[in-house]
Amino acid sequence: MDKIEKFVEDLQLVDKNKAEIVETIRILVHKTNPNIGERFIYGGIGFFYFDRQIGGVYVSRSHVSVTLSNGKSLKDPKNLLLGSGIYRGYLKFTDPKDIDESTIKDFYEQAVDFENKSK
Repeated sequence: MDKIEKFVEDLQLVDKNKAEIVETIRILVHKTNPNIGERFIYGGIGFFYFDRQIGGVYVSRSHVSVTLSNGKSLKDPKNLLLGSGIYRGYLKFTDPKDIDESTIKDFYEQAVDFENKSK
């Protein structure tokens, strides 16, 4: 069993709600682009477009964060991305029902486009 499978399995035992959020995000991100891979990194799951990290999904005590490495450079007309840093932006989820598929896919499509333009 790899680190990601173990992470998700352990999370399922501790908090099924957060595990469902993590699994839903993983599915949506992978549907967005088949070249997005994942690695266990920084205590969560990092999403990589080829060798560059474009985001991730990380669990805290109160919520699950979906990060975008260059979130501040992405179009966000609804001002959904949180964070006060220069580059990274994130979304917070406490309930799987709050996940909007089109929002996740849009942000990760933009993240891939950003990486392609940065090459």
